Amino acid sequence: MTEYTTLIISFISALGGLELVKYMFVRKANKRKATAEADTLDLNNRQDEAQRLDERLKGRDHKIDALYLEFREEQNKNINLTHENHKLQLKISLSEIKRCDVRGCVKRTPPSEY
Repeated sequence: MTEYTTLIISFISALGGLELVKYMFVRKANKRKATAEADTLDLNNRQDEAQRLDERLKGRDHKIDALYLEFREEQNKNINLTHENHKLQLKISLSEIKRCDVRGCVKRTPPSEY
């Protein structure tokens, strides 16, 4: 039996000795640790990316809000100009109706009470 133990010890020594034995016993723990570190780095990268995208989205939201305000102002200007135009057209129509081709007589053309 001493030959076998000597053979096993020399075989283990040839393969790396104590470090090989340590590796065999702690390889699962090292693998879990490496996986946890990789997962942590991946999570941090994803959080940074999400934060960067969130900032970009907030910036775009502000731009969209500003564009909507500008659009509403232009829309209100357009509505006001349309109302002004309609008022002027109504005044023109009323003045056409009230216009008299013959002034100062009772035989007004067109007949009207004005």
